[in-house]
Amino acid sequence: MNIRDLWRTPVFHMLLAAVGLTFLKICFVRQVIYNEWRFSPAAVSELPVIALIFGAACLLLRRFPRVCGWVMLAIYALISVLFFAMVLYYQYFGTLVTYTSLLELHQAGEVADSIASLIQKRFLLLVADVPVWVLVLAVFQRARRGRGEVRERKMSGWGYAALLLAIAAFALGNTYRTVSAGIVNELKKAEEMGVLTYQAYVAYADLKRGHAWSGGDISPAKIRALKRIEAAEEPVHWAAAKGKDLYVIQLEAFQNFVIGRTVEGQEITPNLNELVEQSLYFDRFFQQIGKGNTSDAEFAVNTSLYPTNSLPMSKLTAGREVPSLPRILRPLGYESVTLHTNEVQFWSRDLMYPALGFDRYYDKSYFGEEDVIMFGASDEMLYRKSMPVFEEIKSRGSSVYAHLIAMSSHNPFDLPEDKPALRLPQEWENTLFGKYIQACHYADYALGMFIEELKARGLWDDAMIVVYGDHFGFPDNAPEEERRLAAEWLGIPSYTKVQMFNVPLIIRVPGVEGEVIHRTGGQVDVMPTVANLLGVDTSDMVVFGQDLLNNGGNVLGQRFYLPTGSFINEEVMFIPGKTFDDGYALPLDPGAPLPDKESYRDDFRRVLKLLEWSDSYVDRLPQMDDAIPVDAAHEDAE
Repeated sequence: MNIRDLWRTPVFHMLLAAVGLTFLKICFVRQVIYNEWRFSPAAVSELPVIALIFGAACLLLRRFPRVCGWVMLAIYALISVLFFAMVLYYQYFGTLVTYTSLLELHQAGEVADSIASLIQKRFLLLVADVPVWVLVLAVFQRARRGRGEVRERKMSGWGYAALLLAIAAFALGNTYRTVSAGIVNELKKAEEMGVLTYQAYVAYADLKRGHAWSGGDISPAKIRALKRIEAAEEPVHWAAAKGKDLYVIQLEAFQNFVIGRTVEGQEITPNLNELVEQSLYFDRFFQQIGKGNTSDAEFAVNTSLYPTNSLPMSKLTAGREVPSLPRILRPLGYESVTLHTNEVQFWSRDLMYPALGFDRYYDKSYFGEEDVIMFGASDEMLYRKSMPVFEEIKSRGSSVYAHLIAMSSHNPFDLPEDKPALRLPQEWENTLFGKYIQACHYADYALGMFIEELKARGLWDDAMIVVYGDHFGFPDNAPEEERRLAAEWLGIPSYTKVQMFNVPLIIRVPGVEGEVIHRTGGQVDVMPTVANLLGVDTSDMVVFGQDLLNNGGNVLGQRFYLPTGSFINEEVMFIPGKTFDDGYALPLDPGAPLPDKESYRDDFRRVLKLLEWSDSYVDRLPQMDDAIPVDAAHEDAE
């Protein structure tokens, strides 16, 4: 078949339409993600990949033109849905959706309200035309049948295949050039090689990753040397909480900037403010989560390992034996329990808790559905119904390690009208920022009830309390007017990722005076810090964090809401461009002068190595001999 004959075929017309419309949608996606307002060379490089995808379908089904039309339409619909998911995912996470993220779509129902809050009307353009094309194709094929069978001219496969191979070679060459350039920033990789090509590249890289390590054993000594940590001769607060019960409380979407502040003369967090006065308070503490979000925060805090950027750690470590707080505390007479009011299957926690060595978990089947906020029973119900669990453990003569996940302050921050609320400035009413402040106030209110319950039941005097935020709640891509409100209220030039990533860490130890500690820390640092206070030696354990009470000069890796290669040290948050050289830094102290960027190059190198080592260590964790599920409590608490 010559070019003129090919042009006359309906399938070829559909091929051109599919390629052209998909390219326009790619341009739309790139505008949302990269703020491109014109056809850049990188955008044009997407065309061969689109042509290859649809052209391959035509080649394989060239002898079945009617089937070919429906297959191309199905591909077009799938790509359109992928683009829609891509812009929503970027709106919330600040990075690109990949196939591993799509594997978690079954959980979308749990966060439907949060997802709905991200949808902009223009995003619907990415999928709105699909039903129209279904109708057009159905009408067209029915009309052809009505005129009787028409003999289709079959396309020759050889020349067509040669053309597709040439297109594939061009696409592979572009991908190879991008990878060879040493780009570490995932968004920049996708920008250069194309957002569709990047999907295939990620799948290939994940397949290859488990076989690429050749760096020998990852030892505690090697990690300490890379982090430049030296053991303290007389560690500060060593064993200050020895034998105490440990209550670790993870506050959903809770950022540090609300601590100690007021609105219209009202304290936002009066209970946390009081707790800070008698605690070790780390005001430069940052989130370090991966694709598992809240569950990754649980993982990092309990293990001092970095979440990866491929899968939630709950799935990546399923069936493995992970060194963790529950495991190191068990020989010391602790029973470890984890409690949250959602279903344990959310974020696959039913797989994570056995890997972490918890003795029992308590989820929605225990807490019931009384006073529901967002995912499940309210924080008030979480704290109240947890008390009998603690008392039962104490009655057996064991010490308590309880990890509580308080979730009522989750996006979209819609609280029932009967919950305590602040009087807000008029311009804050019905804004995301105002609702977020109210959610933090309620989380603090419920936490105050928890503290009072511990005191009333005689558990407070022996209680070591650790409170931290899992991740941000108010994003830096919120509407400009709302970011302005936040910046003016905080008294800073602009609201940036520094404020967004900064979450609180508060550690209350009976008998230890309160102190504000300005060292930089992250979620991987919680386990070694807590171990020091409990008098547990972790020098022979592989931990990627450090004891914040005895080690300074920290450098924290980031790579989910920020691209790989991003880090936070004692002075700045650094975010790479394609490489270190075109990256930029944000001061941790707003308005502070920035030192020469070159002074941070070594931190960049060390962070990449830490992330590589952590990933490899996780990949090689041993399988459990007996993968016995963690016991679950199913009866409602009284």
